[in-house]
Amino acid sequence: MYWTYTKWSLEFLIAPPFAFVTAGLALSLVLSLIFMARNEKLSLLRRPMLWLLVVLQFVCFPLTLVIAVAGRVPAVAWPRQEPHQWAIVSSNVIVVVSIVCGAVAVFKMKGQRWFVTSMALLQLWALQGAGVIAASSLTGVWP
Repeated sequence: MYWTYTKWSLEFLIAPPFAFVTAGLALSLVLSLIFMARNEKLSLLRRPMLWLLVVLQFVCFPLTLVIAVAGRVPAVAWPRQEPHQWAIVSSNVIVVVSIVCGAVAVFKMKGQRWFVTSMALLQLWALQGAGVIAASSLTGVWP
């Protein structure tokens, strides 16, 4: 079930209305790297704080899907089951942790904020796809 949810979450990124946002964020990431290379700021990417926050933010994507699998509620018409409270709360906490990691990374990484902002927004965009799947799985209501 985890791999199915992962596939559906990644399909969110290339679905026609959302593909434009994904392409724009990816283009911004590439352009920021080109800008950093032109201005000889690529050495700033060697900061361990940046990669710690990036990895921590990236881990939020699979964690959201693990919670979606563990807290899955069957999609039956009647009787409707209540979602697991722990799953709802932990899913929301993961989103907040991801947003805080992105904000701290943007705040701390002077000289490379365009790159860090693009990366954080791209990861939050991917987390949005996982969040839609997790919300459907945790409530049992599929679109």
